[in-house]
Amino acid sequence: MGHGGSWPRAIRAGDDPSVGSEPRIGSRAGDPTGISRSGEGEYRPNMLVECSKCGAPLDVKQGERLARCNYCDATTRVGQTRTIAVVTPAQWAPPQVWTPPPQSGLPGQALAYHQTRKVVRGVMTMVIVFTVLSVVLPILIFVGVSVSVCSSVGSSVGSRPATAAPTPTRWDGASPLVCGANQHLVLEDVETPSAATPGVLVQVTGYNCKLTFRRVKLRGATLVRGGGNLELTFESSSFQGNVFAELENNNQVRIERSVISVERLVTRANSTQLAIRGPTQIRASRVITELDANARVDVEGADVSLESEGEGLTAENNARIRLHGARVIARGGPAIRVADNAELELDGVTLEGKLEGLRVGRNARLRMRQGSVVAEGAAVRAGRSLRVDLDGTRVEGAPAFDFDDGATGELRGATIVGERRTGRRATIQER
Repeated sequence: MGHGGSWPRAIRAGDDPSVGSEPRIGSRAGDPTGISRSGEGEYRPNMLVECSKCGAPLDVKQGERLARCNYCDATTRVGQTRTIAVVTPAQWAPPQVWTPPPQSGLPGQALAYHQTRKVVRGVMTMVIVFTVLSVVLPILIFVGVSVSVCSSVGSSVGSRPATAAPTPTRWDGASPLVCGANQHLVLEDVETPSAATPGVLVQVTGYNCKLTFRRVKLRGATLVRGGGNLELTFESSSFQGNVFAELENNNQVRIERSVISVERLVTRANSTQLAIRGPTQIRASRVITELDANARVDVEGADVSLESEGEGLTAENNARIRLHGARVIARGGPAIRVADNAELELDGVTLEGKLEGLRVGRNARLRMRQGSVVAEGAAVRAGRSLRVDLDGTRVEGAPAFDFDDGATGELRGATIVGERRTGRRATIQER
């Protein structure tokens, strides 16, 4: 029987969402408890989590950090994805066919269940590494000495020297470049020709691609598109176009000492880590980031300026935002907008928004030291159960803040300009 779409609710221990009578992957034969062996005399319960790419249920041991999907083969960080059931029900079995929901961004084709390799962990990994090194290391040392001696002798008789380190990727800056699985491309000192009108400059076609740009001056519709588990580094460079990076899942993007002018900086990115270091200037005509769930944003430097004619930094559930000394200005929306379960740590930051300065969803945690939040509308707007800690911060808006029910926290040395609105059961202390 095929299954598709997202799970309508989280499954709790004791529920029975079984879809067949076959034993669950990872359970012991004849054991209905759903407990998997993790060592001699020790058992740990399995749990159900959601694949960060296709949304399928994954049956993993509690304590695992990574899980590979049995349908789309994506790697999911267990601690950063939605938990469907804290303990896998005893009679649960994986769907034999899974159809990704529309919000996953994947084609609506059914994906068949298949086995994946187990991840080797802990002591077993150490034993294997030690065994391999004990055998291979002496050989490598011997080979290295031999190559060194041969190279010295060869150079004295006019022989060809040993091969040097790989050179940066050659690229004309105009034609599309492809980065396949496990490739590492280094692009340095490249400039887009004045007569060229490139579309996508780099198309990523496989997982684990690494892209490094240094001292480049590029323009085009999109700098990088596609990929999963991508590592993108952009240093001492500039880009002008529509989209800087249009990504998939589990990416790391680092921008440093650069100037970027786009419609959108990063979009369609799930479980993405974005780091920005100064001096850097980023200007967006529509939105700076459009990050999906489990995003991590880390911005460091008083010389970092993020400006948008629309919204600023936006992210979905479970976002972690850390800004230190940066300026975020949004002339058409909030400077920062995040959904539920967000954590924000802002230190010496200036936020300026049009309708709102800062907007967070439910169960958010906001800590802000120094700096300011200014908006024509609400400076800070938050959903239910906000935990707030403002220290020496200026908050100015109409109203200054608008908190839903259950807000708690402290305002120490804060300057509040504007009306203060709080819902029921709010306990905000001012000192």
